[in-house]
Amino acid sequence: MRTMTKRTIFVFLILLTILPALASQEKPAATFKIKVTAEQANIRDTPDIGSPIVQQLPEGTVLEAEKKAGEWYMVRFTRDDGLVARGYIHESLVEALEPVKKERLLPVKTREAGAGLKAETVRTEERPVVPEEQSAAESPGAKTFGFSILGGANYAAVGDLNTGAHGWADYYGALLGTQGKGGSAGLHLTYILGVELSYSLTPGLCLVVGADYFSGRRSSRVDFAAGDLPDAIVTRPRVQAVPVKIGIAFYPLPFLYVKGTLQYIFTKADYLYRFEKGAFWQEWQGGANANGLGWGAAAGGEWEFYPGLFLVGEADFRFAKFGGFTGKDISTNSDGESYTEQGTLYYFLVKAGSHGDFPFVIIRRDMPTEARFSDPREAIVNFSGMSLKAGIRVRF
Repeated sequence: MRTMTKRTIFVFLILLTILPALASQEKPAATFKIKVTAEQANIRDTPDIGSPIVQQLPEGTVLEAEKKAGEWYMVRFTRDDGLVARGYIHESLVEALEPVKKERLLPVKTREAGAGLKAETVRTEERPVVPEEQSAAESPGAKTFGFSILGGANYAAVGDLNTGAHGWADYYGALLGTQGKGGSAGLHLTYILGVELSYSLTPGLCLVVGADYFSGRRSSRVDFAAGDLPDAIVTRPRVQAVPVKIGIAFYPLPFLYVKGTLQYIFTKADYLYRFEKGAFWQEWQGGANANGLGWGAAAGGEWEFYPGLFLVGEADFRFAKFGGFTGKDISTNSDGESYTEQGTLYYFLVKAGSHGDFPFVIIRRDMPTEARFSDPREAIVNFSGMSLKAGIRVRF
């Protein structure tokens, strides 16, 4: 755990160092101001009347123009989400707010034909001088905050909790010497919900904080032929987790982002093992909690369908597995007997006669040391996996 924590913090610090540097590599170009004079002006992707419209601006909007190509100005503008982008606007829709200054270049000397020394004439050229561009933080109308609500499906490895459910069913099948009807299926898929708040540090770079919640369980039943052992085995592993996240989101393109997060995860692992024989049944039901550090990486895209509102899709990868789960196990049966044991979630192998050893995962007060048990250790529950989420983001 200590090694994983150091590695996680090291990776996160690298992300904090590299991503701001990437976002600041492009040096702002010099600009000059123009103002929209039409009732509504279209900014297009390329200098062509048939080019897609990337933004619509009302009359009176002030823009920073980098250059003029024919009848089109290339402008930098602030999108509704606060990010700065480039586009083209036709000269008929705007007017210059400041005269284009001229700068006289160094004289260019030419010589007229003649014998001996040639007479020199001086030719001068002019070029526009434009003021320095406003910083993105000073851009009017920039949106600083974003709030997202996302939901979807999550895949988790789960690990020992699944192994214990399989081992429980296989153990009784081995003792009976028969193949059960049905099977013990592992838990992997869960649903996931999340919220996130973002703060724009620079154009294309955001600080993000948020939290997710995912939960899932998987019930299985294996039926065996009648005999002295249970007629049926029921297993039900369950996991719940709340990752609280802080990280950096970087936008290489206005509609695409990548994200790295450091996570502190609150988790719970539950199980139910039950055997049935006729009217008699007995079951063990337990729940244990553990918290720990993990990290995540995500990639996503967003589409603005209304000013300030975006549809978002995101793929999120997470690494988090740890032990040290503590809780209680409650054993009950159909005769009304009940026994509670407080302790740690352990993994160990149980010998089934000559049929071999089978893994069990259960809460015990002390580490299992009975003669028929072997290789005891704390159970490891693996919450690592991937989620696919979609939702809405609002920028303000």
